[in-house]
Amino acid sequence: DMQIIQDFEEYQKSRSAFAQTVAELAARPQNTNDLIAQGVLDELEELLDDPVPSIKMSATVGLARVLSNSEALADEVSKRGLVKVFVKLLSDTGAYEKKSRCICSSFNCQTL
Repeated sequence: DMQIIQDFEEYQKSRSAFAQTVAELAARPQNTNDLIAQGVLDELEELLDDPVPSIKMSATVGLARVLSNSEALADEVSKRGLVKVFVKLLSDTGAYEKKSRCICSSFNCQTL
């Protein structure tokens, strides 16, 4: 049914737009507390496992930006066991390999 296909396409566009918007908002440190208050970690955690690579990457970039401004959120990511997932996603693309090493070092990772 064409309506079902359109609904799923719209859902994908919405996830993509959300992940991109969060990544853009997270680039400004003054937005960090508001993003955290809105539950950004829960929302981005779900998108880290999205089947669409561009959505997954936007979520990863957004999370990296928020983490760079929040030590408390970095601790929460570590407690949830997301460090390996997060760093793997960053290192899956060569452009983010250096960034993943920096983030990994901020979590004091021993091995990934």
